[in-house]
Amino acid sequence: TRDSAQGSGTRLPRMATRAPAYEEDRRPKPREQKSESAASEGTPPTPVSPVEFFQHATFLDVGLLLLGSVAALVLGIIQPGSLVLFGALIDQIGSAQLQGNADATEDLVNAILELFLYLGVVAFGAGAIATACFRVTGERQALRYRRAYLDAILRQDVGWHDMAANDGLSARFATDTQLVEQGIGTKLSEGLRFLGQGVGGIAVAFWFRWQVALLVLAFSPMVACSTYALVLVNSSLAQAMQQAFSAAAAVAGEALSAIRTVASFGGEARELRRFDGLLEPAEKTGIQGGWRKGLAFAAIDATGNMAFATGIIFAGYQSAAERMRGDTDCAYEGGCQYTSGGVVLAIFGVVMGSQGLGLLGPSLGAFTKARAAAGSMRAVVSRTPPIDAMSPAGAKPASVRGRVDFRAVAFSYPTRPDVRVYTAFNLAIEPGQTVALVGGSGSGKSTAVQ
Repeated sequence: TRDSAQGSGTRLPRMATRAPAYEEDRRPKPREQKSESAASEGTPPTPVSPVEFFQHATFLDVGLLLLGSVAALVLGIIQPGSLVLFGALIDQIGSAQLQGNADATEDLVNAILELFLYLGVVAFGAGAIATACFRVTGERQALRYRRAYLDAILRQDVGWHDMAANDGLSARFATDTQLVEQGIGTKLSEGLRFLGQGVGGIAVAFWFRWQVALLVLAFSPMVACSTYALVLVNSSLAQAMQQAFSAAAAVAGEALSAIRTVASFGGEARELRRFDGLLEPAEKTGIQGGWRKGLAFAAIDATGNMAFATGIIFAGYQSAAERMRGDTDCAYEGGCQYTSGGVVLAIFGVVMGSQGLGLLGPSLGAFTKARAAAGSMRAVVSRTPPIDAMSPAGAKPASVRGRVDFRAVAFSYPTRPDVRVYTAFNLAIEPGQTVALVGGSGSGKSTAVQ
């Protein structure tokens, strides 16, 4: 091959030669470059601030964020707000039974039911607006993040790409951009809705019966923690089951892709035993997850029932004392401070608000992860490579001949500083000349082109 190439006028350079002594002293030290690169890029990136997180938002995105935030808060407040109508409905039905004037309260009960219908329509509209606004602005801003991130990756030098390839650059690109999109979009919308539910529920309870609400509020940390524990159990169980089934799925895919070979050697039973063996961890994980979910549900029910029991007992004693102090029975005459609807409203409001605050945890976690992912992108975007091919600065020759000249080039990749790709590489390619690089695997053919 070498003889034929030389006979046709094609130059075949040697991939590595020995450099003179004075050139050995001037060669760059790959090990020192590796340490400097590791020192500068080995530190974890700092998460961006909440304001900087929305750096790619336009005026339209800001408008969508504001409109979606208001709609999400309204949707969260509507849930405890419906308790006001529910409490009024209980009081009207109870007073009608005690006073024997069911016909007089029929119109009022129908009016309350109509308000429930209107409230449902408003909740549907607020939910649709919040979801649409955050979904659209999340995709728009995530697209700008992807473009800036991709431009910065294409701008980096080959040494950076050699190190980033070992860190899973493609997987990190997809994961970081997805986290940012979720943090701006759906997770932020859910967090605002749960915030409105939590604050609105406790506020409604204290507005109507602050004594009962203050007592039931003592159980709110337990209700919130048990709700958050259920969310954590569900998320961790889903991840554990996915990991447990992934190994079994890999064996099944391997056996099916080579089913002819497996059948020719009679290995069906063996592959089936391998598959069943890998399913055992998934079964154990599912059983353990079932126990954890059961305990979480039990904690939610137990704390909720304790809050209900304590609030009803306290309200019962207060109502009995109020009736004993009065000249007339307020239950029949009307005007009692502790009514059935007010007590139920206060208890339900605190419990619903505590559950909303407990569900706020995953949204805050997703927003924190999104800020960390944006910080990782910022570290790449703000990095200026030693050889910046996209920079307009530097000398600009008036004309280019097209001559390529390598003179005593010494090179090692940053991830493999002990492996010398070039010791002293010399090559001159004249304009219009065709050159073939010939050498064994790992001799530096692709490196010369890069």
